[in-house]
Amino acid sequence: SVETLRGEIGAAGEAEIAYQLVASGRGLAMVGEWRLASQAFKQATIDRPDYAEAWAFYGEALQHRQDDASERAATMACGEVSQSDPDEISQKSLEALQTALRLGSDSLATNLFMALYWQRANRYEDALEYLSRAERLAPENPAILAELGNTLALMGKPDLALKNYQKAVTLSPGLPTYQVRLLEFAIQNRYMLTEIALPAATKLTQTYSEVAAYQDLLGQVYRLLEELDRAAIHVAKAIELDRRYALAYLHLAEIQLMQGETEHAHNNLA
Repeated sequence: SVETLRGEIGAAGEAEIAYQLVASGRGLAMVGEWRLASQAFKQATIDRPDYAEAWAFYGEALQHRQDDASERAATMACGEVSQSDPDEISQKSLEALQTALRLGSDSLATNLFMALYWQRANRYEDALEYLSRAERLAPENPAILAELGNTLALMGKPDLALKNYQKAVTLSPGLPTYQVRLLEFAIQNRYMLTEIALPAATKLTQTYSEVAAYQDLLGQVYRLLEELDRAAIHVAKAIELDRRYALAYLHLAEIQLMQGETEHAHNNLA
């Protein structure tokens, strides 16, 4: 955590104070200190009211305040109950993001955070509008394409979602990140399991044979294809690689329940 903060603050160098505050806030956000991050971003907006990205980061940080462990701990230490109204926080967040858009509609961060805001509100058409803007600003960014895929999947448009996931994979051939996102999409939507998910998961396990999560993903694909013996082999392999990988125990229990092995399933759930 300290190295993360040092890196972000160091990157700001001798820049003006508002930029240093945003850099510090980003570092704090990376380590989950959203209460402190939001204070840094807010101060940046006070020092530079015309700084679009400071407003954008402030709007995003506000939405995480209720999940901040340090904020909950501080509240409990004072013997108080948090008085934060989720609707009020959401409204303040939206106002900050709208201010950011007025100041810089071509800001990548602003459009992404606005998309996330509407996605959390289950307003996927609105989220798609801002993600599409973000893609125009950074057409070679695989993270944006993957998020477009996620939003389109939530809208019930798996064919369009698949195209974006596949493009994200093409743009980052040396990274497994977007292959995993594609796999998770296929598994969650039970979509093209034989044509897309099975070969992708098989390739991942061949390339990264010691990664427990990838063995587990292949096991999930086989489970959905009702090839339970093969599914069990790969999920058990995931557990062998990482005894603390809780999801694998859950998935193995699901397979065992489907096979009628109730006692073994109970042991894995425990």
